[in-house]
Amino acid sequence: MITNRGKENQKIFVLDSKYYRYGATKNPNHLPDSASVVKQIAYADYIAKVENRTKMPADLSAFIKSENIYNAFVMPADNAAPENIGCVSADYVLPQDSEDTSKPYYKIHGILLDIKSIMYKHIPHDKKLIEELTNIIEKI
Repeated sequence: MITNRGKENQKIFVLDSKYYRYGATKNPNHLPDSASVVKQIAYADYIAKVENRTKMPADLSAFIKSENIYNAFVMPADNAAPENIGCVSADYVLPQDSEDTSKPYYKIHGILLDIKSIMYKHIPHDKKLIEELTNIIEKI
């Protein structure tokens, strides 16, 4: 998901929206596993690397900044509004005691969202929903 594409304040959100069961069970064992965490960080790292930008559209690649790339797992739940339940990372990129915020995509946000209702009321490029989702990912 990209906001303000081709502009100085462009932001890229790498979203993984598999059907993890955590939203229904609240069981930590039903959250994304470490392999999913590592893959998610790798996807954002690929976008951030300068050498890969020649493979992207020019309007997108011109404004890519590591500090404007975010990661999130979107998980189904019966929530009235999207909810950020916290972040996960991998120690090899962001040790737990680190305060590094230069690459926000090293933290992967867990977002609970009523995906079924969004599918029913989907409007292409729903700016209000996109704005709500980007705001809760950027908060932490």
